[in-house]
Amino acid sequence: MPELSEVYGGPLPETCRPFRQMFLDVVAKYPDNLAIACVHQPPGLFNVPNQPLDDVDFRQSPYLRWNYTHLEEAVQRCTVGLRGSGVQPGMPVFTFNTNSVEHVISYWAAADIGCVFVPINPRNLANREEVIHMVNTARKAVPGKRSVDHGWLPFENLMLGAVSSIGAETSGKMADKVIDGYVLFTSGTTSMPKGCFRKFPALNYPIECQLANTTEGMPIAGDRICGVLPNNHAMGHFFIPLTFGVGAAMIFPGPFFQADIMLKTLYREKVTQTVLVPTMMHALIGLKAAAGHRLEHLKTVTFGGAVLTPDHLKSCIEELGTKGVENAYGMTEGLIIRSNSHRDPTKIVDGKDVSSGWVAPGAGLRIIDPDTGKILPRNTLGELHGTATSLGYYIGSIEMDSFYNDPDGRLWFRTGDQARLDHQGRLFITGRYKDIIIRGGENMSPTAIEAAISHDPTLAALNPQVVAASDLIAGEVPIAVMIGKVDADLRDAVQNAVLKSMGNIYVPEDVVSLQDLGLTDYPRTMAGKVQKTKLASLVKDYRAKREILPASMNGSDLGAEVREIWAKTVGLEPNHLALDAQISEFADSITVMRVRDIIRKKIGKTLSLVEMASAGTVSGHIELLKKQSGAAGVKNIKRTIRSGPPSIEDTPHLMGESESFEPMKKLVIDTISPYGLNWNDVEDVIPVYDFGNMMVRTGLFDSWGFKFAMVSKKVDKKEFREALERVLQNNRTLASFLVGGRKSLGAGEALHVAVRQNNKLFDIVINDMGKLKTLDDLRVKALDYREQVAYPGPLTRIDLYDIEETGTPGVVLCIDHAVVDASTGLIFSADLEKALSSTAQLPEHTDYKLWADSYFNQRTSAEAKVAVQWHVKQLRELHSHRKALWPPYTMPKKADEYIVASSEPDAVHHSFDTPAIHEFRQNHPKVTATIVAKTALSLLIVSHTHHTHAVFANLEAARTNFPFLPKAIEATGQFEATDVSGPTIQAVINLVEYNPSESVLSLLQRLQEDQLNLTKYAPAPLHEVMSALGEAGDMIPEVLGHLSFNWVPGLGASGTNQYQNFEALAAIVRPCQGMSWNVGLGGPHGNTFFVDLRGISFNPQQQKQLALKFEEITKWLLRKENWQSSVGAYVTVI
Repeated sequence: MPELSEVYGGPLPETCRPFRQMFLDVVAKYPDNLAIACVHQPPGLFNVPNQPLDDVDFRQSPYLRWNYTHLEEAVQRCTVGLRGSGVQPGMPVFTFNTNSVEHVISYWAAADIGCVFVPINPRNLANREEVIHMVNTARKAVPGKRSVDHGWLPFENLMLGAVSSIGAETSGKMADKVIDGYVLFTSGTTSMPKGCFRKFPALNYPIECQLANTTEGMPIAGDRICGVLPNNHAMGHFFIPLTFGVGAAMIFPGPFFQADIMLKTLYREKVTQTVLVPTMMHALIGLKAAAGHRLEHLKTVTFGGAVLTPDHLKSCIEELGTKGVENAYGMTEGLIIRSNSHRDPTKIVDGKDVSSGWVAPGAGLRIIDPDTGKILPRNTLGELHGTATSLGYYIGSIEMDSFYNDPDGRLWFRTGDQARLDHQGRLFITGRYKDIIIRGGENMSPTAIEAAISHDPTLAALNPQVVAASDLIAGEVPIAVMIGKVDADLRDAVQNAVLKSMGNIYVPEDVVSLQDLGLTDYPRTMAGKVQKTKLASLVKDYRAKREILPASMNGSDLGAEVREIWAKTVGLEPNHLALDAQISEFADSITVMRVRDIIRKKIGKTLSLVEMASAGTVSGHIELLKKQSGAAGVKNIKRTIRSGPPSIEDTPHLMGESESFEPMKKLVIDTISPYGLNWNDVEDVIPVYDFGNMMVRTGLFDSWGFKFAMVSKKVDKKEFREALERVLQNNRTLASFLVGGRKSLGAGEALHVAVRQNNKLFDIVINDMGKLKTLDDLRVKALDYREQVAYPGPLTRIDLYDIEETGTPGVVLCIDHAVVDASTGLIFSADLEKALSSTAQLPEHTDYKLWADSYFNQRTSAEAKVAVQWHVKQLRELHSHRKALWPPYTMPKKADEYIVASSEPDAVHHSFDTPAIHEFRQNHPKVTATIVAKTALSLLIVSHTHHTHAVFANLEAARTNFPFLPKAIEATGQFEATDVSGPTIQAVINLVEYNPSESVLSLLQRLQEDQLNLTKYAPAPLHEVMSALGEAGDMIPEVLGHLSFNWVPGLGASGTNQYQNFEALAAIVRPCQGMSWNVGLGGPHGNTFFVDLRGISFNPQQQKQLALKFEEITKWLLRKENWQSSVGAYVTVI
């Protein structure tokens, strides 16, 4: 059983003191120790005596320095002032102080009285609505207690009283006293700040744990801690009791961070600890290099609020001069994780990731699969959930779905952060789920891209921020925003840094300066965090203004424009792009489609995908475009809509068999009449293609249906239904019927029956199912696979619900695989997104009848025969390899035997990192990650069968063009299949010979060559292949029943949602196969394999063990030292 990503800290201390008592204990023990220094405040403030400093500059320009005795006297004077102004125990005390002595005084005075302390950043005053919201929120923490009648008090008025005037409090007032009550606010990166009310003892336990921590680098009496983080921030707030609880001094260089003043203060005050973010560190390093001094007293720099790289730690030690470094992760909600200080930073580094540390006493961590809610194995990316003694709900019980209780009663918080937990118990934060960029279905971490840019200290000093920008083809692309002027050299440096570190698909589409966006600084929260949502919105507006309309140009201009388009899309400067380089070396298929779309928009000409592939180079594309006289290229193929039902001329599968038309018509009527439909409701009858027909006839499709759970974000149930109706109208095959196949037409073709898309059909397909309480209830509906659509149809059913938890509608969508594949699903989702956001007409897709009729008519053509012959040659000995069939599986004989009735999760999910894949790709760019995975699967099969061959089916999208077209017609580019609204998926059989003495690289290259032909000839008519193979052909359905492999580019995007108007909560399929392997590659660094396993031959624990073996084989194949090894040596790793 793999070790799970769940860990708990040690026990809490037996005793826990109030913060005020901690402070008074220190005052008694270290009365003359320096307590606070404020470089920006004058000595003698409030007539408090000043502490001297043996420093020339200080003697010329002294500033505020108090010891513990004098600080406590100031606190008592403030306490008198507050009481004299009517402040009573239990009242909220709101402060708008910068980092200053006033903040520290009011902090301890509020604690002395027993008030609820509410620090608010003065910068928030610029947003009156936000301030009012925060004040009203904090008041809810202490119902019945209001502020004093005259409201805000000038601080200097509070300090006029004498300490001797402190009077005793009545017992009634003391009963209202709140011990260490604080309200802190979340950063509010996307909405209004949320309030968190914390009080004794839950808030105090983490501090007592830290005070008891004696590891090197922790503050001790006499240390000096430099504070520059906002005091209303969780980390800034945390360091006040931590500093004053040990007898150390808090040093404020100014009201906010200024690099030059802070650096001078670090030297002058001999600061021992400070807290920074990477941007601050780079600013200090730049100044320190000029100053040339050593920070010999600096023991530890703690980082917080940003994801670090190992380079940050190295620079901090070698260039800034600290002896140790610490990383920390903290949330206002109460979760705190620290790594402790380390002189050797490699102890908290794993590859390119820096750990935030280990779980604290009394706290717990989990890494959860966002889709299933299950705890993931160690070193698997998921969402961080945390529990801690100081964790509590938001004030007003808002956003309760962010919290939950486990069976033991512990309260857990869903952080929204993407993270992993390694086998040493170290936590690694890799990004925010809501910030993830989804390019072509693969998730990219902006944090990882920022880290790649920041490897260069010069670029790091410009504080790069990466956000997503929408793109018609890719979905989203990364954009880098930098401080300062962005010129060609800077853009080149940024893009090259990412290209070298991560690969071309991660290269920012553009590099934009803050000045281009009309800003002088990033939009920030009150805690200083960059508001990525607002930044992305500004980038979107900026890019929209730069849209260029198509323009005519001469040959020279056109060449330069195409070169620039290609260069910008792949992240290169135009002069660095080799026009004669093979495009396959630096661009994937999504990039090619994006370039084609940009050329169409900017130049007004269009190349077909076939033309782009055959040209092969950028120079080839330029020449093809020059030959076009004007706006040319691909045109939409539109169907003709009839007013009545189809005739014999509209059914090409019956051409020459007119006597079959009436029996077919009767079959259709008999099928649809129970639903109140008749022949006049029929719009078209469409032949099912070979693969679909085989799947229907054998019954394999009976368990391949999909169930999706989705929830709307903005519309009500009526509007959601209207949007779904528009999507069905635009994709008419989805709600079609299916007749024939196994029962009615014998060995003949099965048929899709497309019914007119009107209210008559919609009332059959769409059902109002009433209400559900929670989103989890909706997910459970999707898990229940027994309520699936069934033949003859309609092959889509939509159940609408009102979700009480969200106040929005949800839907369970059931779709049979006979009318949908992965590409059709993306088309459906894009249409639904647009239908929910606008009443504008949806984009017309290539109608499925056009593709299906073409397939049927061309399936006996010369081109089809060539495809059939290739498969027959490959599989002619298939029947002699029955021992290669794996896993153990018996194909059901009846359709109902395929139904898998279960409410358990439908798949085992596994993922693993393979850093070696980057070097492998650089050395062998023509061998794809798909082939690495297929090779690993082949070896896994052989390890179980001990046979000479591995055999399995793999699924192909088959969407480049309509199949079997004559070359001359195909070359026109008018018959692309990328936008066909219906299934084109094909299954091809892989018969892989296993020769133990063959080298790893030779096997990979052989399978890659086979893959090119498998893809090329994937649409081969399966009936013809099976017929030509005879006994071997009969095994094809068996192979597919035993094991299928499917490469899914977007598999790594789980936990993310790329749509603005609805959220996909679950996608369930339960194939009655031996095993179904879905594999993809993604992750923040582009080196994470994701594996989903489904099937009935093994239980989940056994499937997990198989996934782990697959992982070990994959890693073994990619290691450089194994490329020339005999492939038989793979057995050493399993």
